Amino acid sequence: MTLTDPLIARLAVPVLVTIVAAVLVRLLGGSGTRAVSFGLPAGVIVAYAVLPGWPWAPPTAPLDQIAWFVVAGTLAGLGIDIMTRGRMMPTLIALFWPALAIAYLAGFEWPAGPDRNLYRYGEASVVLGLLLARMEQIRDTGISAPVGGAVVAAGLGAVAWVSGLPQTAMFAFTMAAAGLGWVLCNWPSRRLAFGATGLLGWGGAVMALAGHLALSTEVNGFIVLIVLLGLVIEPLAQGVVAGNRFTRSDAVAPLATAVLIAIPAVISVVLVLYAPRALPVW
Repeated sequence: MTLTDPLIARLAVPVLVTIVAAVLVRLLGGSGTRAVSFGLPAGVIVAYAVLPGWPWAPPTAPLDQIAWFVVAGTLAGLGIDIMTRGRMMPTLIALFWPALAIAYLAGFEWPAGPDRNLYRYGEASVVLGLLLARMEQIRDTGISAPVGGAVVAAGLGAVAWVSGLPQTAMFAFTMAAAGLGWVLCNWPSRRLAFGATGLLGWGGAVMALAGHLALSTEVNGFIVLIVLLGLVIEPLAQGVVAGNRFTRSDAVAPLATAVLIAIPAVISVVLVLYAPRALPVW
């Protein structure tokens, strides 16, 4: 197997790069620096550069555009982590970051398009912005934010795969693998801070991919919304895990939480496979 083998490039590379980058930044800046979450987008960027190859020309394909959006989010997040200390700035930017992603993917032409498009894009921007801001609010609750983001990315990948979108699925799995690398760095208990670099560079890309699936592919937007419910039910999952003596230990809690958060994604895959017309088209 070579470095460009799909399984190596899209799954193993992001895990390894995320771990190595996080460790290097920690050695340089200490475990408390929020920029240590640079490892998350670094894993995605390097994996995409290995396969299919980095799009140096102005990107036109949606996945190439999202790859560049990872870079933009990483740079913006680094600036926030280095220059600010509070949580207001990353929260505010998180609220509007998915709207910027959707506008970028649509070529910044959607505000002048049909009213229906304006409504759908605006609706998606609000929902995704609130979810990204939610990830910012739970970033200090153990490793809930990266666990939730990784599970949602994997769920989006599974939905894309069963919907006949293998390239989109592999991109989503790459982001999930980067999240797995981060979780491994912080297992069984959190050691590294999850800052705006990871939130915007990696979490923002997860939301951008969700918006792309819902708005620009044949995947029903309601299916994508069900996958995203994993982040909404995170407090409930945490409560269930903490209340069970078999799952509340530091070693087991992240795994049990991930299983519960994954339930909406499993429901989405089942609906796509066996009841594709059960939901109205969004």
